[in-house]
Amino acid sequence: MYRSCGLYLTLLAVVQTVYGDCGTRTTASARIVGGRPASVGAWPWQVQVLVSDSSGQQGFCGGTLIHPRWVLTAEHCFDGATSNLEDTTVLVGKHNLNPGNDTTEVTRTADVIHHHHDYHQTTLANDMALVRLNDAVDTTQSAINIACLPAASDTFPAGTNCTATGWGVLEDGGTQPTSLYQVELPVIERSLCAQAYNTFSFNQLCAGDWDNGGIDTCQGDSGGPLVCQKDGNGSWYLAGVTSFGGGCALEQVPGSTARFPASWTGYPLRAMNVPGTAAAQKPSRAETLRRPVVLESGAT
Repeated sequence: MYRSCGLYLTLLAVVQTVYGDCGTRTTASARIVGGRPASVGAWPWQVQVLVSDSSGQQGFCGGTLIHPRWVLTAEHCFDGATSNLEDTTVLVGKHNLNPGNDTTEVTRTADVIHHHHDYHQTTLANDMALVRLNDAVDTTQSAINIACLPAASDTFPAGTNCTATGWGVLEDGGTQPTSLYQVELPVIERSLCAQAYNTFSFNQLCAGDWDNGGIDTCQGDSGGPLVCQKDGNGSWYLAGVTSFGGGCALEQVPGSTARFPASWTGYPLRAMNVPGTAAAQKPSRAETLRRPVVLESGAT
C-alpha cells in the first residue's frame, strides 16, 4: 500500500500549532565548537530509534519528534529491518544511553512507517522516513517537545549556525558517548558541498567547518536532527535529517543531511508516495552513510 509522505508532512506542519510552542527548550545549552555533552532536556525533540534485523541484532539511529505521535528519521536506518513494526522502538525524552538513568524516558513502538519512495541509493537524496508511534507522548513535560517544521519558503543560507545532536561516536571509528552530545555546525555554501560530493542535490544540505574540519556528525547520528533558528523568535526549526558524510570532521568533506522543506515540496504528491510498512523493498546502505550503531551490551 502506498501513501503520501508529502501530504502527511504538510498536515503535521499545520497541526503543530495545536500543541503549543514547537522548537522551544526549558534547558539552555552553551554553544560548542568540537562537540560536547548536552544538558538534560536541552534538545527535547531528540529521540532514539531502535531497529532490529532478522537475526535479532538491534541497532539505533536518532530521530526528531515533530508531533506527539510522529517521528522523522533517516530512511537508511531501516535497511535490513524486520517486517514486524513492533521491532521498531522509539525512546522519547531520552538523554543517557545506559538504561534506567532517565526518569523522563517514554517508550513507544511503531504502528506505521512511511518510507520515502524517492530515496535514492546512489545520491542518497530524500533519506528520510516517518514513524508513527503507537500512542502519543505528552509534550508538556520539560524533557519532551516537538521541533518546528519550516515553511516551504524558508531557507537556511550559508553561514547560518545550526545544531546537530545525537549519540554517535565521538570520532570516526571511535567510541560512543554515554549521554547525548551536541555540536554547532554552520551551513556551507551549496557549491562547496557539490565539490565534496559530485552527486549532491537540491534535496540535501551540508554543514560544518569547510576549511578546518573538526566539527561534524558521525556514525550513530543517522536520522537525528539538524535544527536552526530563524527570525530571532527563539524557536528551533528542523533544517535536515543527518544522513551521510565522507569520514567524520574532515576538511572540505562536511556531513550531509536530507534537506527540509525541499525534500517534500515542489513535487507532485503522487511522486512522494511511500510504502506504509517496514517490510517494503529498500536499497542497500551506501558506504558513506552515518550508519546505525549496533548496541553494546548494557545499552538501550
